[in-house]
Amino acid sequence: MLADVHMDWPIGQHEIGLFFAAQGTLVVAPMSRQRYRVVAQLADAPSTPTVADVQRVIDQRGPTSGARVNKVLWGSRFQVHHKLADRFHAGPFLLVGDAAHVHSPAGGQGMNLGLRDAEALATALAACLNGNKDALDAYAMERRAVAKQVLERTDRLTRIATLRSPALHWLRDTILSTVGHAPAVRKRIAMMLAGFS
Repeated sequence: MLADVHMDWPIGQHEIGLFFAAQGTLVVAPMSRQRYRVVAQLADAPSTPTVADVQRVIDQRGPTSGARVNKVLWGSRFQVHHKLADRFHAGPFLLVGDAAHVHSPAGGQGMNLGLRDAEALATALAACLNGNKDALDAYAMERRAVAKQVLERTDRLTRIATLRSPALHWLRDTILSTVGHAPAVRKRIAMMLAGFS
């Protein structure tokens, strides 16, 4: 389930909330203009979530108090796909962003990866126009390698977030709670989520 909402939220406006619950995961990310994006792994997700749908998921998986959904601005359901084009360049055709790669939102790299593709393609096109005939093939190889790495990472994160076994839930939560207190680990995770590692 995916929804953009206005709500009262007890966690800081500049912090993304990630919750692991027996029912599944919940991510709440602050956006512009006092909006929050709510993403939840949910079997039989409604095609158009209501305030009650989003509130129920937050009540089951999120903070124990202080969260109240006021309005759903937009909502949908989506199926997680992990796909990678065989080639990013063939003849006069070039692929960037979602046309080249699709993956889980785990890791927060969808938009960033597409923007970095566009930047790299602009550089490659300029080099090509200046006589470097190999620039487009180099773009395609480099960006496909980066996308492959991101897809592998998001696949691992998705599998970790959607564990079914209660024992593995406990192990995951214990490890995350322990390593989450280490500043070096937090910095490394932030760099990864920002697309710098």
